[in-house]
Amino acid sequence: PAIFATALGTSVGTYLFLGSAAGQNLFEPANIGRTVLFVMIGCSIAVIGGRLRMSRQTLAAAVRDLRASNRTKDNALATLAHEIRNPLSALKSANEVLSRGPTSPDATRKMSEVISRQVAQMTRLAADLLDVSSVMRREVHLEKRPIDLRNVLEQAVEQAAPLMRTKGHQLHQHLGSGGATEVIGDEQRLVQVFANVLTNAAKYTNRDGEIRLELQSDSREALVVVSDNGVGMDPDSIGDMFEAFVQAPSAVANPEGGLGIGLALVQNIVELHGGRVKAESGGLGCGSTFRIWLPRAAAMSGSGRKAA
Repeated sequence: PAIFATALGTSVGTYLFLGSAAGQNLFEPANIGRTVLFVMIGCSIAVIGGRLRMSRQTLAAAVRDLRASNRTKDNALATLAHEIRNPLSALKSANEVLSRGPTSPDATRKMSEVISRQVAQMTRLAADLLDVSSVMRREVHLEKRPIDLRNVLEQAVEQAAPLMRTKGHQLHQHLGSGGATEVIGDEQRLVQVFANVLTNAAKYTNRDGEIRLELQSDSREALVVVSDNGVGMDPDSIGDMFEAFVQAPSAVANPEGGLGIGLALVQNIVELHGGRVKAESGGLGCGSTFRIWLPRAAAMSGSGRKAA
């Protein structure tokens, strides 16, 4: 429309301008120059109009992104407040019981256990926040060495096992047979990666669910697959799940809660190891599958020799 209006205005202006000099030949040098001038002005207006339209679209997209970022920030602050309030409430209750005066040894022991658990929870919360800050800035130091991925997965299962038992989940493990599946990596960070993925699967799978853990490998890569029959994800929002402080809608009502930083840590740590992560889901209620690829130790040493 802008180009059409500009062309129409240029042609009308040219006609009126030339028509004011009655009796002059259209092809006289002066008239040709005027015509070229009007065409150039019209084209310039069309180009400027197009650029202004593109600028408006870019600005509108930036505004949408900023609003989405603000919503994410607000949600993160609300979640953080909720996560802090719960242990503080428990600490307050325990303190009130102890401040009433002498209590039985059993009551004192129970209150002491409550305090210890809640302090540990708040410590983990603070550690997670510091962790995501350093990992997102890629400032984390990795102590890489050859490690057996099977041992890493066994440690991750140990960390996620209490929640799985509490919710009555069945864990099916297929870690293959034969020799070690070696990768070059930071053992504790990789345990953190797979413990986060397994814990997420346990959180967002209803009671008595099923979770599968599989390890596959070839000469170049090791592939770990974690799948569940849980609540699933909207396929259109899967990419957002790897952003820090972004949570699935079902997380709001989930008693296990969380800050929405687990998958962000997973993606960043895996990428620091030269790997990649992919999430899949058939939709809400259809479960989720996470695939994590890591380069094999032999492949990395081989590429190092070639580079040398």
